[in-house]
This record gives sequence, structure tokens and C-alpha cells, in this order.
Amino acid sequence: MTRAVLPHLYDGIPLARRALWHTRAGEALLRVRPGQVGLLAHHFLAAGDRATASRAATYARAAAEQAQRRFAHREAVRLWRAALEAHDRSGSADERGRLELLMGMVRALALAGDVVAAREQRGAAVQAAEEFSDPEFTADVLAAFDVPTVWTNRRYAARDTQIVATAERVLGDLPAGAATARCRALTTLALELDGAQDERGLLAARRAKAAARDLAEPVLLAQALHARHAHTFQRAGLACERVRIGQEIVALGVRHELAPVEVFGHLILYQAHAALAEPTIADAHAAAVERLSDRYELPLPATLLSWYRAMRLAIDGRTDEADAAYLRVTEGLDGTWMWGIERDLLHFARFCLRASGHGSLLDLAGEAQDQYDRWGPIYARGQALMLLADGRACEARAVATAARPLPRDYLLEARLGLAAVLAVELGDREMASSVYRQLLPAADGLAGAGSGVVTLGPVAHHLGALAHLLDRPRAAADHYRRARAVAERAGARHWAEAAGKGLAGVGG
Repeated sequence: MTRAVLPHLYDGIPLARRALWHTRAGEALLRVRPGQVGLLAHHFLAAGDRATASRAATYARAAAEQAQRRFAHREAVRLWRAALEAHDRSGSADERGRLELLMGMVRALALAGDVVAAREQRGAAVQAAEEFSDPEFTADVLAAFDVPTVWTNRRYAARDTQIVATAERVLGDLPAGAATARCRALTTLALELDGAQDERGLLAARRAKAAARDLAEPVLLAQALHARHAHTFQRAGLACERVRIGQEIVALGVRHELAPVEVFGHLILYQAHAALAEPTIADAHAAAVERLSDRYELPLPATLLSWYRAMRLAIDGRTDEADAAYLRVTEGLDGTWMWGIERDLLHFARFCLRASGHGSLLDLAGEAQDQYDRWGPIYARGQALMLLADGRACEARAVATAARPLPRDYLLEARLGLAAVLAVELGDREMASSVYRQLLPAADGLAGAGSGVVTLGPVAHHLGALAHLLDRPRAAADHYRRARAVAERAGARHWAEAAGKGLAGVGG
């Protein structure tokens, strides 16, 4: 009864009187318990006037930092936002101090899983930071968003030219002794350039990693390794390199008690071991991600795990269940996750299931046209396969010729697998030769599984089909034998049987 009545009584107190009471309570608490930053923030924030606004901002910031140390990331976001509002209410001219509050909120938003809002706020902060003409401070602002994630932290296939230009300008303006700021700017630049066709991002990642090792600063090293990982998709067959990076990141997180870093390392490892057709090892790392992300209130890894579990069903041959699981993941995200990329991933995952022989691509005809309208040349190979499924081979061939080079990102091997299917169905030997060369380094793995989202089965199976088209019967037979071995290692009987049929088809 008392709990139900008290809020109504409180609401009935005039605002001026409430503000006075909260101010007095905060001042009394400050005299006897100055370390109670959470309570101090509560009272000075609740006072809500200009006279207490400076203290409200100070203690809200301290409380936000305390919340982050407890891994209460959503509470930290609330407190950082309150600190910003109090700072603005105070009329303070300390713009640098305001940007520091904004940087804190950006980090908390990213850790709380709201990557879209974090990126937007970081963009505003970077723009404001440049007015100070202080490259070291701008480097700090740039790095506020460098929270580890295994996927791109911006709109897919887009490039933030403002951030790239700022990072490059900062690198040119930094004094020789600003090693920490230089490492941060290099890390940001590398992360912004992942998936690019040139090697600027890769070179920046290598320089960032070397600088972080020299500085022996664990957080900087974790961020630099994050950037280096982002550039291990520039060609097929780099899963072993991702394993090494993931192992180092896990060890770094454990040694220095950096929970988000440890979780990130396990994320890398379950995806890399899935790519290597080692699902038992991958599952162990996925279990670690689930346990740690639940303990430390990290919501983004749980979403990534949902995609992985759907893919695991596909590896096990439970394709109807996988299809349904992909739908459930996307429904749970409600169109708000990572700039809405979940809709595109859902289509891509279900497309890959069908391209691998589960159902008809024509089931997805309507949404495939939407994808083509949205992505154009990026989706050209998918559109060509859809046209082939509809018996429109001439149109398919014309569309395929307009395809742009594949983005060098976490979906590269899956896209190469689809390109292999397309080359075989079109009988296009030139395309087949190109795809064969690109896929060959990944011959001992599962096409696309390194994304943690989709797979088109053993890479070697696609190599066998390409070799057969290229009139290389001995190589085709060898690839199908390897595909059968990979499938058996992955516990995927359906793929082993398909490889056996492929082997019989080439006289092996």
C-alpha cells in the first residue's frame, strides 16, 4: 500500500520544493558519504536546476563510469545522457568537457548493443572535435567507437568519408611523439576501410598492431587486433589466421580482465572454427560467448549467436529447421538492428540454403527483386541465379556480366560459393577459372561459415564442380574426395553423400 501511494504523494509536491529537498539531501550526503556517486547523481540530477547542474554532471559522469565497471551498460548510457543534459543546463562553456561526456556515451551505447546510435553520436563528436585543432584529442574522439564487433560497424557496403578523411588528416598532423594517438587513429582508419578493394586499411591495421605492441597497452592492443581481424577477409582461406588472432584476444581479455575483449575473442574463434569445418570446437567457443555475454550484460553477442545456431542446423542437414530459425532471428530484431541489415542477411541466408539444394530459389523471387533494386551490381550474381531458376538464361548471362567485384568482407567466401554455382550453371569457363583460383586457398573449409551466418557446404565440392567444367577430371575427383572428408569432419552426412555423387559423376 505504501509503495503504491508514495509516487502519487511525491508527484504532488511542487517542483521548487522537490528541487530544494534533493539539493539539501545531496549536500548532506556529500559531507558524510562523498563516495556514494550513484546517490549523489540521483539527488543532484533530480534537483534539476541550473544551480546544481554542474554537480549533477560531475556525479552522473562518475556514476556512469561506475556502472560500466559493473557491466551495467544500459544504466551507463542513461547516466552519460543525464550528465550531458546537466552539463548543457549548467551553461558551462567547457566544450571539451562536453565532448568527453559524449565520448563516454558513445562507448556505452556500443557496449549496450546500440551500434547505430553510437555511430551517429561519434560522427557528431568528431565534427565538433575538429574545431579544437588538436589532433591528439580528435584521435581520442575517433577511437570512442572502436568497441570490438565481428561485423562491420557501419551501414553495409558504405564508406564514411568524413571519418576516413578525419583519421587520415589526424595521422598527418600528429607530432612524432604522439604514439598512443597515432595507434588510435590507425585503428579507426583500418576499421573504416574494411572490405575495400585496395590495401590502405590492411596497411593501417598492421601499423596499428605494431604500435600497440610497442606501447604494451592491453586496450589499445585489443582494438588494434580488432582492426587486423577486420582485414582477414580480403581473400578466401584466412580462417587459420583468424584463429591465431582470436586466441591472442581471448588471452589478452583473460589476463587483463577485459570482459568485452574476451567475448570478442571467442566470437572470432567460433566463426573461424566453423569455417575450418570444426563445429565441435566452434560450439565450445559459442558456449563461452553465451556464458560471458550473459554475465557481463552484452546483448550484441546473443544476436550473433542466434545466426550461428541457425547455420549449425544447416550444417547438421536440418535445413527446414534452419530456414525457420533464420526467420525467428529476424523477427526478434524488429527491423532495427545494424541499419536494418538483418533483412538482407535473412534473404541471403535463405537464398544460400536454396542454392545448396534445399527448395527452389523461386520461393524468394519477390524479395530477390527487391534486393536487386536495392543493391544493384552487388546483388547481380544472385539475380542471375534467380533468372536461371526461372529459365531465363540469356537475361541471366547479361545480368551476370554487370556484377561488380565482390566486397572483401565476412561474406566473401559465401559469395564466391554462389559465384561458383552461377559459373557452373551458366557453363561460363572464364568465370569458373576466376572463381576457382579465388576459392582454392579455402579448399579445406566450409564456404561462408566464417561469417557465422551462412554456409554453402564444403568449398571443395564447389571446386570439384568448377574443375569438372574446366575439363580437369583428376582435380575434380580429388576435390570431391576432399569435400567428402570435410563433410565427415563436420558431421554433415548430407554433404558427404552429395560429394560421393559428385565423385561418381566425374568417374572417381
